[in-house]
Amino acid sequence: MVRMGNASGEGTPTADFKTFTSSTTRTSSSLFVTLLISFATFNIRGLGTKQDDSEHSKREKLGSDCARYHVDFCAIQETKVVEPGVCTLSNGYRLIWFEQRDGRHGGLGFVISPRMFDYVVCYKTISDRVSYMDLEIPSRSGNPIRCRVVNAYGPHSKLASDNPKLLVNFYGQLRDAISVPSNVEIFVLGDFNSKLGKMTYADSTFGFNRFMGNYGMGVRNEMGENLLDFLGESDLYATNTSFKHAARHITTFTGWRKDWSAGRQSKKTLPVYSQIDFILCRSKSRVLLQDSRSYAGAHTFSDHRLVVTRVNFKDIRLCYKRPSSSITKFNTSELASNPNIQTKYRHSLESALSMVAPPSDPNQDLNNLLSSIKDSATSSIGAHPVD
Repeated sequence: MVRMGNASGEGTPTADFKTFTSSTTRTSSSLFVTLLISFATFNIRGLGTKQDDSEHSKREKLGSDCARYHVDFCAIQETKVVEPGVCTLSNGYRLIWFEQRDGRHGGLGFVISPRMFDYVVCYKTISDRVSYMDLEIPSRSGNPIRCRVVNAYGPHSKLASDNPKLLVNFYGQLRDAISVPSNVEIFVLGDFNSKLGKMTYADSTFGFNRFMGNYGMGVRNEMGENLLDFLGESDLYATNTSFKHAARHITTFTGWRKDWSAGRQSKKTLPVYSQIDFILCRSKSRVLLQDSRSYAGAHTFSDHRLVVTRVNFKDIRLCYKRPSSSITKFNTSELASNPNIQTKYRHSLESALSMVAPPSDPNQDLNNLLSSIKDSATSSIGAHPVD
């Protein structure tokens, strides 16, 4: 059963949802600020208890971190809370967490900035690993910018290896979550437990640079291959591989391994840094990205880091900009009806083909043929550019 919650009030998410109304319209000066929006993901390794409501509680620290790093929407994983709930933190941020139905060690939620409350239409949970929130953000054109913000928590490699169906279900639920019209912006925020790694020459050759940037970390693992396949089929882009930053701002998770150089009896360990948390957007929406990186200074205790992507929706028209190159259109009606043009075109094409030496590469042979046809058509039929 899919559950839905409303965007206002406190307590348990209900089956109602809040629609976008004219009362949420901003003035032009504040609208410019509104269109600069920060999305984040953070595996918090436990949300804390309801009884811990002091200013030093983990929930308050989470809200403080979101305010400190100017985060508008933060997807959180591993809340470790079974019952759903909503509360407003002392700094005005709203914290939403969903129920868990298959255990106690996962759990998803969202943290929402006060300035963004009015733009939340609804939120739903699909499973313990996938949930989403729908937004309608006002724009200068008068038509709201519609967004779907998905929260994802992928199984780790051993769990996926022991239970392959779990991974299949996870990506199936993600596909359901991003099944929206093409004019709806998509942001998938989450801990994927997958290493995309650095882009290789083969990746670039096969066109994977449409789905990831040059600044990933480490070497891709099998889980990373699954994630890359998902990016390719969904035409999504890993935003936090797109910007050049210091390694500490690319790392999203710190693990530990035994230091064997210290001897078998030693308990000394060494840190292992990796990038397994990602923020995804539509590939065509890369032009909206301002920055994407991780932050290690969060006060909320976790072995993961807060990952933030900043998006400027003011330039959203660039996502739909048509190619500026002109298209060559030939006068084919003249070719079909004029015998003189037909003869001229045939002789021109035969002459061009006779001058081309047959290459050993069939791809080059095809390119030569197409080039000869185009040149002959241009010289004998005539063409005119169409903008």
